[in-house]
Amino acid sequence: MRFNKTIDSIFTEDSGFTARIDQQNYIFKTIFFNPDDNLVPLPQQSLKTLIVEDNIFEPFNKGSIIFKNNQNAFERFTLTSQDTEFQSNKETKFGSYNYRGDGRDLLYLEIKPTEGDDTKMGDDFYEVFGYRNTFCIYDEENVIEADKDNTYKKYDFYDFDEQLLKEKTLFFSSVKVGTPDIDTILKNNKDREVNTSDCIRTILKDGLFQQSESEIFEFDGDENIVNFENGLTNIFYTSPPNSSAYDDLKYILKNHVSGQPGYDFSFLKKNYFTGKFYLESLSEIYKKAFNQDSNSPGEYLLEQITITNAGDTSNDLSQSPDKSPLNTPGFGEKSTAINYKFFNTSALVNTKSVNSKAVHSYDHTKKQFQVETFKSNIENAKETFDSLYVDGRVKGKDNNPYPNIILNNSKVQNFNYENTFSLYGENENIRLTQGINKLLKSAFLTNIGVEIFIKGQMFRKSGKFFTLDRAERYPDNMLDKKMLGTYLILSVEHIINGDNTYLNKIIGVKTYTYEDLKFTQNVL
Repeated sequence: MRFNKTIDSIFTEDSGFTARIDQQNYIFKTIFFNPDDNLVPLPQQSLKTLIVEDNIFEPFNKGSIIFKNNQNAFERFTLTSQDTEFQSNKETKFGSYNYRGDGRDLLYLEIKPTEGDDTKMGDDFYEVFGYRNTFCIYDEENVIEADKDNTYKKYDFYDFDEQLLKEKTLFFSSVKVGTPDIDTILKNNKDREVNTSDCIRTILKDGLFQQSESEIFEFDGDENIVNFENGLTNIFYTSPPNSSAYDDLKYILKNHVSGQPGYDFSFLKKNYFTGKFYLESLSEIYKKAFNQDSNSPGEYLLEQITITNAGDTSNDLSQSPDKSPLNTPGFGEKSTAINYKFFNTSALVNTKSVNSKAVHSYDHTKKQFQVETFKSNIENAKETFDSLYVDGRVKGKDNNPYPNIILNNSKVQNFNYENTFSLYGENENIRLTQGINKLLKSAFLTNIGVEIFIKGQMFRKSGKFFTLDRAERYPDNMLDKKMLGTYLILSVEHIINGDNTYLNKIIGVKTYTYEDLKFTQNVL
């Protein structure tokens, strides 16, 4: 992880950063620093709000921090000759902070839960339950409270790796990835194509100034990258003149198709403790949600969140919550929703996005236009959606959950469809991104949703699952068959306040209903 060794060499003891937040002990470090040797640990009592945002569709986290800054003390405080606390490191300018504004004002954030006086619980534990990263501060604002008794400083930040990628022009070309020992003039365009996964790895390595891939990827004993899939797609691509490494990365990801069976779309994410990147398809993520044979949670199903209701146990139809796999972990009050909002699919979004795709392209080799509709037909897509994200992936009645895609005749007869266009007429694999995969992504993203406010826990991350269930017995009903069950986290906000409260705002999506709800579909 970038700069953590530097921070650890200066602040050798975690014990100076202990904090108690929402009845839990933490190591809590918020340290500002820059190349001018300014290095300022922010006292916890000065903090008003810290927010870290994690979204599955973005490789990097972002957020903001607000802290008390009366009389501009953060910028003006100066140590006197009698201040001996920091004399062990005379070259570091403790005290005030001089903001540069060139993308090299940095915030080191580390949050690690602890038990008692034990501040070293091991990296395997912290990889799941901890957090550390270096962020780039990109904007600042002075905030004055309504009562005008206090002035606050607000800094907005995103991952420093994102800043490096955005400011570096790689002049990337796929010919640099494949066989660089062969002169490119001897290659035709087909030979210049390279696997999109290899392109992503190269952009990350070169864009982040790394000499070795081991710094940013995790390797197993056979020298294979862990959780970094091979793509189905090969691409011939050269950066436009004004394209940054970040632009190149986003373009390749947009045209990437998973090489895993399912051949759907993938997410690039960063482990926010090790700093290592991983690339996983949505279908591979769903394979880790549920173990159907044992009715147990999969590797990525981390928690059962409960909601409360009046609970009518006198009714003979009432039943215990059973829409979660057996032995799904719960953490008492920290797994009890404070409040929640449930969302059905929006009719406007459904009409616009969840429909057949007619993929138009031009094949320069065959000199012909093409229109493809078979794979990206809505009926075929529903079957694919069911096999990848529902059947055997989540718990349903009698092991038969039902995909939440309603096909009326307007969709089935293609009165409602979307024309899309692909630049890659000769590459049938890349064309999947504008056809079936675009439809799968829309059907996934616009499905059943829930927004939950809950006491905070660091292990909650986008790309992981939770189950939603009721705490008490309840009469069986249509709403709960739709609302309760397994959700994939799309985004999570970690919100730590100055009053030592810690909350999560979680947005999750659900791909299925507990059983077939028998919607009438033979209608226009």
